[in-house]
Amino acid sequence: MTYLTLPDDKDEEMSDKEQGSPDMPTKGWIGLKTVRLNDGIHRVIRLALGSSSATSGDIQIGEEITLVDEIEASNLPTESVEILLSGSPGSSVCLHLISLGGVGRDV
Repeated sequence: MTYLTLPDDKDEEMSDKEQGSPDMPTKGWIGLKTVRLNDGIHRVIRLALGSSSATSGDIQIGEEITLVDEIEASNLPTESVEILLSGSPGSSVCLHLISLGGVGRDV
């Protein structure tokens, strides 16, 4: 199992709203974007250049995210999944992914 560490650098497309609050002034992000399909499945649609998701080589565009830190992702709003994929810098997140070929694994 590979844990993705949340760096303290932000993606250039991150808005001021996403950069944190007084309770969490700096927010880490693993560097992937998802889309929620009509059946509730979340698919990876983008890996940010230089992010832990892209540099690890463990995540591919098109894969389905089923669990984020043991929390079922299907049917969650995209915003909720984005929150689960972010956290304080240096923290880690564990994902269960299903490849386009139907093979499940933890990263």
